[in-house]
Amino acid sequence: MKLLVIDPARAFLEAVKNCAADAGCRSVITAGNAEEGLRAASAMRPEIVLADHDLRTAEGKSVIHALRPLLPGAVLVCLSLDDEGEMSRARWRTIADICVEKPRLAETLPALLEAAAH
Repeated sequence: MKLLVIDPARAFLEAVKNCAADAGCRSVITAGNAEEGLRAASAMRPEIVLADHDLRTAEGKSVIHALRPLLPGAVLVCLSLDDEGEMSRARWRTIADICVEKPRLAETLPALLEAAAH
């Protein structure tokens, strides 16, 4: 199982890496911006990608939207803050497979990894 995490916050990337390791995921790559994330996705072909909902490519496109044609079989997870509101999460669910609030990621990550493995 290959996991790619794209988020500008270094501390968050490290926390997710630790949570993923605790859940049994040994191949975790992190990227701090959209362009790094797209390069990593092309190189490693992950089965699951966790990406911050605010990240944009150089062209202004959502990184999640840019990943869809690149990784058609991957599970794309939009990471949002807990105060985004249901309308915002509903909009992101039209692009991503799943939308998860960052504060809940530690509790949901094992199930996400298991679902992506099947």
